[in-house]
Amino acid sequence: MNRGILIWFMVALGVAMTTSSCDEGTMVMHHISVLHDVTDEHIGRPEADGLIELTGIGDMKWDGIDFKYSIVSDVEYGTVERIRLEPENAYYGNTLLRKKAVDEFTAELNEVVSKQEVGSKRYSIIFPMVIREANRLARQTDGHRRHLVVYSDLMENSPGISLASQGFNGFDAQRSEKLWGKMESFYGTSLVDSLDGIEVHFIYRAKDYNDSKRFSTISGMYGRFLEERGAIVNVSGNL
Repeated sequence: MNRGILIWFMVALGVAMTTSSCDEGTMVMHHISVLHDVTDEHIGRPEADGLIELTGIGDMKWDGIDFKYSIVSDVEYGTVERIRLEPENAYYGNTLLRKKAVDEFTAELNEVVSKQEVGSKRYSIIFPMVIREANRLARQTDGHRRHLVVYSDLMENSPGISLASQGFNGFDAQRSEKLWGKMESFYGTSLVDSLDGIEVHFIYRAKDYNDSKRFSTISGMYGRFLEERGAIVNVSGNL
């Protein structure tokens, strides 16, 4: 083979391998945070299958996942569980061992989201937890996927803030801004300036028409302030 052609071939091969390494050999971490409101028996339990699909682990089995599961209750700081699947380099990883690690992670995720008991509580403190988790995800700049999944009716109810006493007819932008500011002041927390790249999912299956209208109003208020800072907001009955 001509020496010039040989050198050209080796350079081209090196470039191809480097490009491929960037695509498949790069280790990536995804962040999923779930807030599960257990203060009302009507609020649904998180769907493990939907959460697993949200991680994208079926298509990206070499990527890492940091999964945080927090209980929303009658206290501002509830129970937290965290599980993690470390990323691996596809070029050097063992496919069978990786499958085993992924299966163990999904089994543990199933266990975490299925064991919590839902009951009735006098108070429900959700606002500061949503704010703190959105802000925490904003700091996870290594994450290609950053999801905050909130299973709640969003009915804030504490000694200082109670949405149960709010009338939602004619709940316009001015009233929502006033209520949002009141909750920020009461809990001493607010959103960071940028939530770019974060997806927030509000999940709730309403009991009836009035409950659906109320939830749409409150989730719309959350959506407005989250989207103003760059977050993508989805509202639905399930993932």
